[in-house]
Amino acid sequence: MSGATLVTGADGYVGRRVVAQMLDRGQEVVLAVRANDAAELARKRAALAGTLDGREAQATVVPADVRDPEPFAAVDPARITGVVHAASVVRFNVDESTARTVNVDGARKLRHFAARCPRLGQFVLLSTIYSTGRATGVVAEQPHEGAAGFVNNYEWSKWAAEAGALAGEPDLPTAIVRIATIAADDASGAVTQLNAFHHTLRLFYYGLLSLVPGDRSTPVYLVTGDVVGDVIGQLVASRATGIFHASPDRACACTLQELVDIAFGVFAEDDDFRRRRILAPLYCDRDSFDALLQGTRSLGSSPLGQTLDSVSPFVEQLYLGKDVRNDRLTAACPAIEFPPPAEFARAVTRWLTATRWNRRQEVAA
Repeated sequence: MSGATLVTGADGYVGRRVVAQMLDRGQEVVLAVRANDAAELARKRAALAGTLDGREAQATVVPADVRDPEPFAAVDPARITGVVHAASVVRFNVDESTARTVNVDGARKLRHFAARCPRLGQFVLLSTIYSTGRATGVVAEQPHEGAAGFVNNYEWSKWAAEAGALAGEPDLPTAIVRIATIAADDASGAVTQLNAFHHTLRLFYYGLLSLVPGDRSTPVYLVTGDVVGDVIGQLVASRATGIFHASPDRACACTLQELVDIAFGVFAEDDDFRRRRILAPLYCDRDSFDALLQGTRSLGSSPLGQTLDSVSPFVEQLYLGKDVRNDRLTAACPAIEFPPPAEFARAVTRWLTATRWNRRQEVAA
């Protein structure tokens, strides 16, 4: 009986890339997706047709909701030789209860299932470089204590999931992959899934955010979806264990000021932006931003308040300088290359501007 890799969140942005990597290597894959009934499962199976690309014989799609008591009851443990846990709530404003139920307890339930798989060679937990929380300075590929605290519940939940994976089942062959902010699908700058990074650039473009909350020198770590998929695929193929950063290091990251300067340089190439005569934003220290945020909240709902609330769940990280290291990753995956940071940031901003954040159909030139 051949073995298969179980991928949770298989219909998500990263999950699809992981599945494609497995299929490209000729591996069998069990795709776990959240589905409330047979009809929803059928719709999700149909939506995955592009990822499977005629390789349905290698893939089995099963329902699995990590909020259920036994989420993986439809999966035969004897068949599973590897697990990649990509299912997660990835929202900076996620409430604590949801973060705990999905991100922490969900990972625990999957670990318990993995421990029952007699042929398991590897358990891969996908995390974030921001599981460091408020910690500053060197961020090495090693466990974090969490003593510095966290900016939001999402960060805390990813740290807690990591801690559980490292301590809960010590005999489980575990790899933790901490992912940087995914800014584009590939080095061309094309974006198919928007996140907080893209939404913040949009606020700047439309003049809805006239200040930059953050320290000018703070490094911002951006990565492509293709690189993340390649990293996970290579780590799975080698059955690597330990902690790895799917992130550029400090030498391959722009500072906040560099990113803002690049973005406004690209915006200035756009006729609509120039006509609106929007000025470059001012930098705002942390105390001033906190005071502004509290002041707008005291006035009730307002456009400014809504704008500030949209960035507040993650903005504190822009004041916290992190020196991310990826020595273990580059040793395990020496062929991985991160795109030149300034060129990449420029390509992403050009794509977003030309497509109006994917509202236009034409492809950015």
